[in-house]
Amino acid sequence: MTHKRALTRFTTILGCLALLITGLSVPPASAATSDDIDLGVFYMPGWNPAFAAQGGDAWWDIKQPQASPETRDASVYSRRPLQGWYDEQDPDVINNQLNQMADAGFDFVTYDWFWRGGDNWAVDGKPDLDAAVTNYLKAPARNRLSYALAYWGNTKVGEPTSEEEWDQMFTDLINTHLRNPQYKTLHGKPVFYIATPDWFKAFAMRLLINKGFSLDAGGLTPEGKNQVLWNECADLLNRARNLATQAGLPGIYFVLLDAPANQHWVDGLAGNGGFDAVTGYYYHKPQLNDGTDEGGFTTSWQGVVDNYKQQWDWMLNRAK
Repeated sequence: MTHKRALTRFTTILGCLALLITGLSVPPASAATSDDIDLGVFYMPGWNPAFAAQGGDAWWDIKQPQASPETRDASVYSRRPLQGWYDEQDPDVINNQLNQMADAGFDFVTYDWFWRGGDNWAVDGKPDLDAAVTNYLKAPARNRLSYALAYWGNTKVGEPTSEEEWDQMFTDLINTHLRNPQYKTLHGKPVFYIATPDWFKAFAMRLLINKGFSLDAGGLTPEGKNQVLWNECADLLNRARNLATQAGLPGIYFVLLDAPANQHWVDGLAGNGGFDAVTGYYYHKPQLNDGTDEGGFTTSWQGVVDNYKQQWDWMLNRAK
């Protein structure tokens, strides 16, 4: 994670949970040692409760090649995880996973988190696909490592469409998670990731349009238009921070997640959009820093390592 004091290191691991490792650190990267690093692991919910509720196979969409044959290698679907097809709604499964994470040396786990809206947001808005983190909160092993959340706003299941809906989502987050003593903090603030920067940018643009702003308005340079957009992003994050301080927290430490190493996202959205830090989720291909791809997906472990090093070196050189 980088930008404003925070990057130490970021690498990938392969495993049945398809997880990523990231590091949070208080000292500057140049001064960090292994004792300064808190190692975390990303947890992407893969178990689908909708299928289970209907009496079906909760892992169906992963096992079946016909789910998306145009984009995925059918051979993947025959690869049974070493731990089997586990059930995220089983508290013992989550407790066992937490013990495995702690035994492996991890200090915290970041659960990918989703929100589902409805026709009446005030009544219907609620978390989605949250069986794993819900069972974390009940697990005896939760005391062995803290947790954080990464919000993914690209699922088309009811993301916020207004400032009021944004406030409702964060009010729920603050009351349910961010005030929890087990929640991961940095500089005393709960760490919260905003994933899919393209969604966050589009959300801010939608709000600006609703307020009467037009990208075609005269007198603004492209850089000026971008700055108006970044300011709107910063306003959204500050709304959430204000809700947190009203609830007795010192604020929220916002991390932009899944950001490619280029000037638009790192210098633009992360640097000018109110974020405290920026990190990545996966880098499966190298990238030029103007945002264009250098090639296809990597098929080797060394290629993955090279991709991460290329992008993280670029971001480290620009860290503030």
